Amino acid sequence: MIAAAGRHTCVLLDNDQVTCFGVGDFGQLGYGDSNNKNAPADL
Repeated sequence: MIAAAGRHTCVLLDNDQVTCFGVGDFGQLGYGDSNNKNAPADL
């Protein structure tokens, strides 16, 4: 499953892990910070 917005994307993988990347200005990537992620990273 993929969820995408204008400037960020999150993917639910087959192993039930979630990975997100893109602009994280408001913490929308779920990492507990407001940093951007240029490549997918596990939550």
